[in-house]
Amino acid sequence: MTAYNRPARTIDSPRLRLAAIGILLVPALALLALALGELSGGEASGVQHIPEAAVPLALAGVAWWRARPVGIFLLVVTPLLFVAWAAWVMFVREEEGNYSFLAWIAAAGVLFLPPLLAGWLLVRSSAAR
Repeated sequence: MTAYNRPARTIDSPRLRLAAIGILLVPALALLALALGELSGGEASGVQHIPEAAVPLALAGVAWWRARPVGIFLLVVTPLLFVAWAAWVMFVREEEGNYSFLAWIAAAGVLFLPPLLAGWLLVRSSAAR
């Protein structure tokens, strides 16, 4: 069989998939830490971070069986959520307090870079060669 007639092989890399799932857990753990910190400090607003953390946890669970659709979803939705979050930070949140710009950059890095990288790894883990 020549190289031109050879059927496509799928690369199903469990190592890339595990790495992507581990990376996807970073924002979930950060949000759970925020919830725990706020709730232990007596603020009821910490409860809002629990559903936010449930989304990446659920995506990590589904990613083991359906890596490519979850990866594509993350690659499409993460930039859209970042734009919405950045607009909220610049226009709404700026009036509430004087937070350092570097603190917002760090928060964006923790919340949006890991899902983007995880999406890329999930797509790569199930790519056809």
